[in-house]
Amino acid sequence: GRGVYAGGSAEGYTNVIQRVTIASTGNAVDFGDLTVAKNNMAQNAPSNGLRAVWSAGSVPGGDDENKIEYTTIMSGGGASDFGDHGSNMSRYRQAGVSNKTRGIWAGGNPFSPGNQIQYVTIMTAGNSIDFGNLTYGRRSAAGNSGGTSSRGLIGGGVSLTSPGSTGHYNYIDYFDIDTAGNGTDFGDLTVARYWVTGASNATRGTFFAGASLGPYSVKNTIDYVTIATTGNASDFGDALEAIEKTGGCSGD
Repeated sequence: GRGVYAGGSAEGYTNVIQRVTIASTGNAVDFGDLTVAKNNMAQNAPSNGLRAVWSAGSVPGGDDENKIEYTTIMSGGGASDFGDHGSNMSRYRQAGVSNKTRGIWAGGNPFSPGNQIQYVTIMTAGNSIDFGNLTYGRRSAAGNSGGTSSRGLIGGGVSLTSPGSTGHYNYIDYFDIDTAGNGTDFGDLTVARYWVTGASNATRGTFFAGASLGPYSVKNTIDYVTIATTGNASDFGDALEAIEKTGGCSGD
């Protein structure tokens, strides 16, 4: 029923959480606050429909953090402490996916993007646990999940150590959220990009807008894939304008 959005930056870091009712149109309203103002969080927060779980990010002073917070989506109020990323790993611009049980974050290190995938049990507070590795370490990728296969997808991203000279990816990885393991090649986006956003239902995952390097440009591209199959993404349409660093959500 609800979509919730948290954190970010405008004239500074913010702790504000806002909500919308997905089935109707209208402006966002205040929901509550994060425990600390921050940005560069995962652009998709893992959720099971009851809880949204907010991961890490960066805080004022340029420091990155490893804290995980959660909110109860259908009640107003601020976020509460959930735990920390395992091994005290600071995380920045992660990709998030989830099913009804687990929340997963992939990649997302500020200067030497890691390939680590971490998971939590959404209804049980605690530290994240190692899940496996992406095919390539990267940050600012998009996550999508859904379908009967409990499949998670991670698409796009950027790495200072990526193959070639451009530094950004068109790769899509997939894995079974219920079973720990490494990412496997799914296919490619139509355009290599990072700061891309995902939104999905039980059938399709979409990859929205973002930016490319070599030279730097902001995109209006929207791609889609069928989550239960593998293959390259197809063109869905265009955003109203070229845009990056957006947040995404979807409803039943």
